[in-house]
Amino acid sequence: MKEINRLKILQDVIDRNLRPGQAAEMLDMRPHLLYSRALLAYRNSSPDAEDIAKTAISSNRRIPGLLSKCRWQPKSNSGYITLGERDEAIDYVNNNIKSWIRTHGAIEWIAGY
Repeated sequence: MKEINRLKILQDVIDRNLRPGQAAEMLDMRPHLLYSRALLAYRNSSPDAEDIAKTAISSNRRIPGLLSKCRWQPKSNSGYITLGERDEAIDYVNNNIKSWIRTHGAIEWIAGY
């Protein structure tokens, strides 16, 4: 995707022409958004939490296992993140592990699916 398109997508969110979730999909940030949404659903005891968790897991199945280790993961040296792969899961975990640890029972909950 060209950089100008990324800027346009972000501007569309600011101008409210595009929802953040739509922008995340277009910017290939889907697992980051979905797992964070699942954590929020868990925290709020949302009736949709299970479905949200399953959707998140389908975006990258490696994240729950890495969250279960409750620690930062070594980053890839390649400088790239492959969608749906381990390096994407590591990126998510390294940027979000604290929130999951601070939410009692959340890691066990997401790992149970």
